[in-house]
Amino acid sequence: MSPNYSSYPQSWKKLSWIANICLIVCITLSSGAALVTTNANGPATKSRKNVFYADNTFKVSAETFDDLNSLSPEERTVVSVVRSCGPSVGYVTSVLPSNEARNTSRTVLNGVPSGFPLGSGSCFIVDTTSAGNATYLATNYHVIEQAYELQSMDESGRRIRKEIAGNLTAFLPRSNELCDSINKTGLSSFFRQSRATVIPEIYVRVNSATRFQKCRIVGVDPKFDLAVLCLETNRSSDSFQALDFGSSTDLVVGQGLIAIGNPFGLESTVTTGVVSALGREVTTAPRRRGLVSIPSIPLRNCIQTDCAINPGNSGGPLLNRRGQVVGINSAILSTSGSSAGIGFAVPSDAIQEEIRNIILKDSRRYSQRGMVTLGVAIVKQSAWSNKNWIAKIAPNSPAANAGMKPLQMNPARGCIEAGEAIVAIGSKPVSNFAELQKELSRCVPGEQLSITLADFMTQERRVVYLTL
Repeated sequence: MSPNYSSYPQSWKKLSWIANICLIVCITLSSGAALVTTNANGPATKSRKNVFYADNTFKVSAETFDDLNSLSPEERTVVSVVRSCGPSVGYVTSVLPSNEARNTSRTVLNGVPSGFPLGSGSCFIVDTTSAGNATYLATNYHVIEQAYELQSMDESGRRIRKEIAGNLTAFLPRSNELCDSINKTGLSSFFRQSRATVIPEIYVRVNSATRFQKCRIVGVDPKFDLAVLCLETNRSSDSFQALDFGSSTDLVVGQGLIAIGNPFGLESTVTTGVVSALGREVTTAPRRRGLVSIPSIPLRNCIQTDCAINPGNSGGPLLNRRGQVVGINSAILSTSGSSAGIGFAVPSDAIQEEIRNIILKDSRRYSQRGMVTLGVAIVKQSAWSNKNWIAKIAPNSPAANAGMKPLQMNPARGCIEAGEAIVAIGSKPVSNFAELQKELSRCVPGEQLSITLADFMTQERRVVYLTL
């Protein structure tokens, strides 16, 4: 028998009405909890617009804003450093591409060919101005050491003739075609038959970029666990910024630090901590990786920090609260292989000069490559040759195809009677060889270039256009 509400006292009617209101409120609150729970794993954001229902799904306006005012001054400092420095930190990985990858351009990651991983870690931009479109990055030597050793072997031919069949399997998983080939034919034979396959390749993705790009090793210094890489990019599409170095000598125990890197492959991971101690000496355990016997290397004057440093953080920057690099994360003390709150970084004051020297040496080679690409040789400058006079032009080179004219000697008269000098690259005047090298270093193969020439006899100028 259904209840007869009309027989209840008026107070019960009021109570029933109140109960209905409470029920509606409870349903509304539970829906809000579902919204919060649905987004529990995502970033906490505040929307300018209300959440609304549509087609039984929750939709949140993409228009959001940061409420940094709710953060403490220390938190705002960390956020500011991460936002300014994070885009200049990258992920570096080295791989031994498979034949299948070379033949089909098959990739595992964006831009990285499938193959056999040799190592990975973090890196960061240290220079974007020394040589044309070259972007230089710093990382740890141990991050790329296997690729470096294999590249050195392949280029010089050392050890290839030795009967070390099967030893390379220590680099790679045993269940793959490469190891099977090595075990059957021996390493020497394998190198002769598949020379292209065994050249390691190194790829970098800077956090501000979308894809991995191939790079090369510029130089290494194992005593500082340092390696410098070069990424040749199209500056019109990639706007990279180098990080500034700070003085590690000015650090004090207890000072706040920030580490950015890719622990366990988790890109753009940020951890914070303090300077736990200074002047630590860390000795890595001796180990063997395939063909390479790696002795223990003492890293001196290291910064000890409690920033969480894990495998994959190696090579990433250790920053002060001003966003300056004060060290390169390199090692941890742990029984488990994961962070135990004791990490070590090579101090910035120990590596800045070495990084500059490596980059300077490479930038000189880079500018020389520009001269070779153009196909010209310049007369050594003297009191009379105060311009970039063309001494020789390589056959079928861009310079030859553009009709540039080298100096020509009249044997009978014993003097120069024709020829041209390079006086400008694009809109930039080049009055000496150093300026010419600098401007050519900014050019890359495939680029269209305008070159202004001056005639030896009349000094009349003309412009030629060519493609490097």
